[in-house]
Amino acid sequence: PGENALARPPVWSVVTAGVSISASGVFTAAARTGTYGNTGMATSGGQSGTASVTVVAGAPNSIVVTPNPVTLTTGATQQFTATATDARGNAVVISPIWTVQNGGGSINASGLFTAGTVAGTFNNTVKASVGGVSGTATVIVTAGPLANIVVSPNPVTLAPGFTQQFTAVGTDANGNAVPIVPVWSVVAGGGVINAVTGVFPAGAAAGTVPNPLRPPGRPAIGPRQRTLGVTSPAVRAKVAVRPHPATGPCAHPPPSRTRLTLPPFP
Repeated sequence: PGENALARPPVWSVVTAGVSISASGVFTAAARTGTYGNTGMATSGGQSGTASVTVVAGAPNSIVVTPNPVTLTTGATQQFTATATDARGNAVVISPIWTVQNGGGSINASGLFTAGTVAGTFNNTVKASVGGVSGTATVIVTAGPLANIVVSPNPVTLAPGFTQQFTAVGTDANGNAVPIVPVWSVVAGGGVINAVTGVFPAGAAAGTVPNPLRPPGRPAIGPRQRTLGVTSPAVRAKVAVRPHPATGPCAHPPPSRTRLTLPPFP
């Protein structure tokens, strides 16, 4: 004959710490994922039975994107990753949707980010999302290598013996500012220049000094007359020395003329 079920209610208990069960047999899972073998126990009339429970992670509650922040030069790439957890901190496997929401570059479906051409700080721009849950990362784009130097003012006209402060601004291939410490030199006469400060005193002789510069192994830069330069890659400024309108000696006697040699182009 088969076994007869008894009407006597069991006494419920748990064997594993971190889980609980009510008097009516309602089981509350642990905060951490895992398999809890033979953890739920029912006892009645000196007999008992057990059940195993496997606890799995809940729905994604938060997403963390790494690295964050990250600094890239223009055009450089970075692989981002996204890690999700449930409300109790258990890891959740996800396949996020990657987007760029505040500029700074582009990103593909696998999270590979390519920095754009504009330097700057792009806060929380990389976004990984699953449903209504998302995480972000900040990208700092810096200028690329020095590609161009602009000397100003250009051109400039000076009376003999008068001085001019020149400035040089470096940029990368995309026009982003690149900090530089230029070395100043005069390559076609007309005066001398302070190699450190860029202060140019005009020479005593009036005239525009032509200089169609031709670096070794390269074609001529162009037909413009350019006499003042900074280290390569260089843009020269045209300096015209005009006679002083007043008669007699100049108020600021011109210094002796010295020729400074421009360092060779790379």
